[in-house]
Amino acid sequence: MNIYQKLAFALHFKGVSEKSREKSEKYASMTADELRNLTDNELFDAVYTRLCAIIDTANDITEGVGKLNPYQKALFISDYFDSEVNTGGLGLFFGNSNRFFAPLVSESLDKIGAAEHKGLFDRFVADNGIDLSAFSSSATSDKGAFEDVWEELPFSDFNLAYYRLQPLCGFFVKYAREHVEEM
Repeated sequence: MNIYQKLAFALHFKGVSEKSREKSEKYASMTADELRNLTDNELFDAVYTRLCAIIDTANDITEGVGKLNPYQKALFISDYFDSEVNTGGLGLFFGNSNRFFAPLVSESLDKIGAAEHKGLFDRFVADNGIDLSAFSSSATSDKGAFEDVWEELPFSDFNLAYYRLQPLCGFFVKYAREHVEEM
């Protein structure tokens, strides 16, 4: 990349960054009535931007999620779970959830009305004897032993079943609209 390309990239990023900041400020100041009038995509973007603004005030994500009210937390945890599963599967979620999010998934999916997703998750956890509060089934400092434990779990079966379910985005928007005052 030559100097002109670097400069063009920097100027573009500055413009994107500026637009993002302006959008965040706009969403942060919106009333519940204004949120109600947004399209589904805009509403999700606005709510998620507002949640991230709260989380970003903390020292880490665990502390940040702790600052969310119960409605916001259910939406954020469900979306985090969905994003991880859709990116790399349930194994990725368990690997990245820092042991804080996993115990909250079932309740969060229930709150947003995603009964099939909750049932699939709960069955997987129960059928495989996973202790979500401690991840005791994978508690080991030996990387090889950790991989052996997780290789035995039928993540691909869960993932394939999950991908056949209705996407969670519709549940997110419906839940956000029902609880727009709390968002």
